[in-house]
Amino acid sequence: VLFHGLVRDSQGRKMSKSLGNGIDPLEVIEQYGADALRMTLITGNAPGNDMRFYYERVEANRNFANKVWNASRFIMMNMEGKEITDASDSLEPVDRWIISKLNSLVKEVTDNMENFELGIAVQKIYDFIWDEFCDWYIEMVKPRLYNSDNAASQNAALWTLKTVLIDALKLLHPYMPFITEEIFRTIQSEEESIMISKWPEYTEARNFAKDEKDIEMVKNTKCSWLLLDAFSRAGQGGTGETFDWNLIKKMEKPFFLASFTASLQAADAGTESIYFS
Repeated sequence: VLFHGLVRDSQGRKMSKSLGNGIDPLEVIEQYGADALRMTLITGNAPGNDMRFYYERVEANRNFANKVWNASRFIMMNMEGKEITDASDSLEPVDRWIISKLNSLVKEVTDNMENFELGIAVQKIYDFIWDEFCDWYIEMVKPRLYNSDNAASQNAALWTLKTVLIDALKLLHPYMPFITEEIFRTIQSEEESIMISKWPEYTEARNFAKDEKDIEMVKNTKCSWLLLDAFSRAGQGGTGETFDWNLIKKMEKPFFLASFTASLQAADAGTESIYFS
């Protein structure tokens, strides 16, 4: 016997006809999609506890689904007309970084799901796809995708994009089954359906600790430099003035420069340095 909590309204009240605070799930699905509603009901709640229903959370998960869809469309658009070959032996530092981050994610999410920690697992998947994959990795490899002069580098970037996306979709599938199935069946032809595909597995061969450390250093350096520059321009920091370093710690979203690739190459060569006057 499984005892689960109640879904209450945003004020914590039990839904009833007399209060008129009932929510029709079909109307929510019509407006936001079944995947967004499903993910909302799974996340942000401890097992057995009641949860409050907020439309804002459903909308946020709908936005996340749109993020996954748009990132997938971008990847498939760049894959069109190209023959992508296995590039596991010719990856660049940033490729190994995202592969290693995915590898760690697979291990953690698998452990969480086996312990029925579904909310914890999907939050990790959410953070990886939105922050690490979309906000950082895709932006960092765009120059390589647009540079047809270096076919090997372009192929490595596309292979990594496809590989990471497919495994991320598999991890996300229990929470958002419809959008992940649609993308999965479009981006590859090796497996018939994501529902019966092989679950990703952690492997030591995909553990690149040095590359993770190097890229994280570059990310933090760029974030700090851009934040300092922004405050300096705004007259709130700069030479001779006190700067609140806690502001850097409070940053919620990463920023990046169009010339990020050059910085990554410098970090790989051990020449990355930033000087503040």
